[in-house]
Amino acid sequence: MLYHFIVCFCAAFCGVLKIDRLIDYVLLGGVWYTEPTAQFTVPLKEVQSVEGQTVEMSCELSKPDQKVTWLKDGVELKPDDHCDVVVDGCVHRLTIHNATLEDEAEYTVKLTDDVTTKATLWVEGTM
Repeated sequence: MLYHFIVCFCAAFCGVLKIDRLIDYVLLGGVWYTEPTAQFTVPLKEVQSVEGQTVEMSCELSKPDQKVTWLKDGVELKPDDHCDVVVDGCVHRLTIHNATLEDEAEYTVKLTDDVTTKATLWVEGTM
C-alpha cells in the first residue's frame, strides 16, 4: 500500500516514472531509502531421478529468510507427508520423498511476480 502511494506521488509530481527493478522503501530518520528486492543468486536446476528415490531441488536468494511460494506446473505446492519445504537462511529447499511419475513437472520458486526461478524434475519409471 505504501509502495503504491509513493509510486503514484512520484508519477504525479515527477512526470514519467521508470522503475528498473522491484525495490523496498525504508524510512530512516525521516528520509526514504530504497533497498533492492532479493534476487535469485543460485537458480533451480533440472533434476533427473528414478521412481522411489528422494529428490531435492534448491535455490538461493540474495537475502535470508524471504517468503517464497513453490509451484508445481503453475499450481501452489503445499508441504505434506510426500514433500517438505525448508528455508535455511538464503537457501530454499524442496524435498520429495518416494518420487513417483506424477512428480515429474516444472517446479517454480516465486518470490514476486517478476522474481522467479524454474526447473524441471524428470522421473524415470522402474521396471
